[in-house]
Order: sequence, then structure tokens, then C-alpha cells
Amino acid sequence: NKNSLNTLNSQKKSLEDKFLLQPGLIKEYESIQQNLNIAQKNLSGLVSAKENFQLEMAQRSVPWKILASPKMLPEPIKPKILQSLSLSFVFSLIFGIVIGLIADKLDNVYHNIKEVSEELSSPILSHIPFVNLFKNLRQSDQINFNQIIENSEEDQSNSYQKFIYQESFRNLYTSLRFLNTENQIDSIVITSSIPSEGKSLISILLAKTLSDLGQKILLIDSDLRKPQIHKRLSFDNLKGFSNLLTNPNESWHSVIKKTTANNNIDVITSGTKPPDPTRLLSSKRMEEVIKTIKSEGGYDLIIFDSPPILGLSDSSLISEFCSGMILIVSLNNVDRNLPKEAIKRAKQGNTNLLGVITNQTNKEESNTFNNYGYGTYGNYGYTYVPYEYYSDNQITKDPNEKPKRKRKRKRNISTRNKKRINNKLIIYLENKKNEFINWLST
Repeated sequence: NKNSLNTLNSQKKSLEDKFLLQPGLIKEYESIQQNLNIAQKNLSGLVSAKENFQLEMAQRSVPWKILASPKMLPEPIKPKILQSLSLSFVFSLIFGIVIGLIADKLDNVYHNIKEVSEELSSPILSHIPFVNLFKNLRQSDQINFNQIIENSEEDQSNSYQKFIYQESFRNLYTSLRFLNTENQIDSIVITSSIPSEGKSLISILLAKTLSDLGQKILLIDSDLRKPQIHKRLSFDNLKGFSNLLTNPNESWHSVIKKTTANNNIDVITSGTKPPDPTRLLSSKRMEEVIKTIKSEGGYDLIIFDSPPILGLSDSSLISEFCSGMILIVSLNNVDRNLPKEAIKRAKQGNTNLLGVITNQTNKEESNTFNNYGYGTYGNYGYTYVPYEYYSDNQITKDPNEKPKRKRKRKRNISTRNKKRINNKLIIYLENKKNEFINWLST
């Protein structure tokens, strides 16, 4: 053991001596590494200088040479106008077709009623055209019923636009009446594929139009998630449809709100927002409330303003207790695939889809209604005033007085006729333009 201990001590001393040499070796290694880096940089510099020197020597070895003048053609080159025009026409036509195909692929929306009818294969109940008179009405949060129809200071253009608006909703009412001859349609659900397609505004305007025709209408805001009816009609929303569903002792008469403009319209707002609207709308209380309103209310039509059908089951649940559902498709706004998916979902839930309402939300194709006969009947809203009952000073003449300025009278009548001819010509040209655009798109 003593010999082993001595051997180990000697090995330990040897290792300690080697360890003391490590700092010197590390310093020597770092010095060699620095010298290597400097040598590599010098080498790269020498190689670059060598290449530059070889390039300079090659340039000096070749002498300068003066080039001879280029050869000129005996006659100048003239532009070929016919050939250039033909090529430009062909290339522009091809380029236009390519751009049109790309735009058609990217612009995946409905542009007219014909596209909606062909792709959805559902009856078009009515088309709501864009009316400049209601441009602010679509964007505002509040609606005054007295300003929708009545306006003492209106001109002929406003009268014509209101006539278009009235006829579109009257066509919708006519379509609903003749849609089902076996069972009377007493309640409908108005929905859309996505928000902001105009279902709340259409529900209000439809109720207004039908009430003017002598129908007793009940408008129910069944959108318990994002209600809009109480905002647009300036009603409080402290008590409404949700309170009627949650409280069995609540009478439906207590949540009715009357409009000051028309006694034929009753409104039930959405009420307090519930935590789970789907559970309320699928409850037995929902069925009891609707049956009670139908039996006791005596309403000709009950309109439910519901949430969008895609992503939510509220509209399908409400339609189970109603006569059917109406889908709103906004032109130049909604993607083509969304209404198809909405109809597919409605059919899967055994919902009675009554039809589709197309809504023109912008001014791009506001003249579309001319193709459907509205432009022909627009003059029915105007009043013809004979020349004998007005003068240049806007003073009423005596009917027994003979007209003194016959030439002026004839000239005014001819001017009026020219304006009518110009209006008919404009309508005709607009129709031809729309037909040509439809032909190009097909």
C-alpha cells in the first residue's frame, strides 16, 4: 500500500506539472489562430490583386479600333398602320377577355335577379330596388313612419321613387297570397345569410305597406342577440319577447307597443337579452305564446325579424311555429355560396322556405326595376296640370278667360312632349344597355 501510495503521488505531481503548462499552450494556440486569420486575409487580398492585374494586362494587350459607320437603308421605314391596328385590336380583345374572366372569378356576388333565380332555384317573391329617397333611411338607426310615405313638399322624382317602393312590397304581398292556396299564410320569418342585408328595414317597410292596405300586422323582433326594431322605431326595450317567453304569467298584451302613425301595426320588441336564446326559442312556452297570439290577436300576418340563418339556429327554431321562412339576398353584397348554404340548411331542418327577396343595397344597378315593368307604370303617380290653370307668374287664370298667348301654349306643350320622348328614349337605351351587359356576362 505504501508503494501504491508513492506511485499515485508521483502521478499526481506529473499531472499537476502538465496542468501548469496549459495556459501557455492556450496562449500559443490563440497566437497561431490570429496569425492564420491574418495570413488568410493577406492571401485573399493577393488573389484579388492578381485578378485585377491580369484583367488590366488583358485590356492593355488589345489595341483600340475605330468602327466603321453603319449601313443605311436606301428608303426610310414607314409605320404599318393597318397591321398595327389589327394586332392591337386582337391583343386588346384577348387581354379584355382574360381580365373579364379574372374579374368574374374574383367578383363572386349576385348582380341581378336572373342570376339569383337560376342558381338558387327558388321563387323570387319580390325585388326591393335601390331608392335614393331611402338612402339615409337604410343607414340611420331610427325610422319615422310619417316620413316613409307622407311628404307634403315632394317633387315628381320622389313620387316616382315612392311608387316603385310601394309596388315592390305590394308584389311581395301578392306573392304571399297566391303562394299557398291550401293553407293561409298567417306568420312568416324573415332572415338572411349574413348580417346587414336589410332584413330589419324590410320587415318594417313590409309591415307599413300591408297596414296601408288595411291589413292588421304584428311585428315581432325575435332577434334576441342583436335586436334592431326598437332602435329604428324609437321604442324602449325594457320588456319584450324574451320577457314573455321567460315569464309564464306574463300576458302578450302587456308587451305590445302601438305605433303613433298607424293603428294597424303592433310591435313586440326583443326585450331583455337572455343568456341562452336558443333554449328560449325551442321551449314549449314559445309554441304556446305563438298559438295564443294567432288565436286571440286576430292579425292578418305576423312578421318575425330573426337573426341570420347561417351560424345560428334561431331562425330555424322560429320557423317551426310559423307558416314559412323568407330569405333575403342582397345584390352586389353577399357571396354566392352563402345563400345556397342557407337554403340547404333550411331544407335540412324541414323549414318551409316560401321564397327569396332580392334587395338592392347600392346604386350600381338601381335601374334594374325598369326591366320588370316598373318604369312603365311610373307615370301613374304624376298629376297632369292643364296649361289654362297656370301662367308664367304662377297665378291661376280665370277659366272663362280666353288664352291670349296661344303660341306660348303650343310651345310649352311641345316642350313637355319632348321631355316625355327623351325619358322614354333614356329608358329604352338603359334597357338595351342592361341586355347587352347580361349577354356579355353569359
